[in-house]
Amino acid sequence: TVPARTVRSLLWMFGDLAVSNHQTDNLKFRFKHGGYLDHGSLYAASTFNDPISGRRILYGWIPEEDITGGHAREKGWNGSLCLPRQLFLLSLRNVTRAVRSKLGEIPSIEMVIEADGSTTLYSLGIRPVSEITQLRTKCIQAHEARPFSLPQSTHNESRICRTSTSCWELEATVSLGVSCETVGLRIRCAGEEPVQWAIVFSLVDETITIDRSRSSTRSDVNTCPEKGPFTLFYVTDGTRAEKLERFHLRVIVDADIVEIYANDRFALATMMYPGSHKAEREIVAFATGDNESARFEQVKIWDGLNGMEALVRDEGTAKPDNQSL
Repeated sequence: TVPARTVRSLLWMFGDLAVSNHQTDNLKFRFKHGGYLDHGSLYAASTFNDPISGRRILYGWIPEEDITGGHAREKGWNGSLCLPRQLFLLSLRNVTRAVRSKLGEIPSIEMVIEADGSTTLYSLGIRPVSEITQLRTKCIQAHEARPFSLPQSTHNESRICRTSTSCWELEATVSLGVSCETVGLRIRCAGEEPVQWAIVFSLVDETITIDRSRSSTRSDVNTCPEKGPFTLFYVTDGTRAEKLERFHLRVIVDADIVEIYANDRFALATMMYPGSHKAEREIVAFATGDNESARFEQVKIWDGLNGMEALVRDEGTAKPDNQSL
């Protein structure tokens, strides 16, 4: 039986504290804007102020409500803390418009008209703490793809590399044209039955989705999608010309755990259950829309974070064809 997921959400709110009736002990919070803290299954978040760096750090719990109790006992563990995240006030200057939505209709941003007539947007900034990048220094192998564009007249996807461990990180920067419809990544697991999941940014719907519909071969796994609102903004450099900001995607995978971040203002944590962590994974980029409407300027992958040994080598599986950085 597929378990039913508990409906819950983590929200953040931005506003001012104001004194009511001139009484200092009667403060009221005046809400301005807000949104989702995480667009996946994360909950029970707590924060603290790091006394050394002055950063606001967040921890949260990633539950496993998409599997049965018996499945969890087979695994030997259930649930995990997310990576520590830094929260901050994000500002975007000289913004003219979003991809599709009207700026005034996006609830997670505050619009401020500056003295020179330009528009600055404020929102919650969220990203993994910088110390997480230290895990890359001892990785088993790293790969950097040459710049490429999609879709092409003959295909709409391009293989980037294969990973040999179940602990890896990817960082990508993509320039998108106005005619691009969707862009993202597919992660395909080798095996007798096709298992894959995908990260899809839709410029049409202004959403980021993790498609988990084919992420497991087991019938006792809930493979519902994870989805949240996300858009890009057009900005100017002081001239009349406007340019769409680049799409920055960061993906961190550790066994069943998947966390994705976009443009320092979108976070999503969830779980995947491919059935085996020994199989290689093929990472494939894709895009739909007019030809070459998505330019993958930079894609980097770190396989075997923190020196995690490849799980498949003892079984004689071929090593990935990644080239060293």
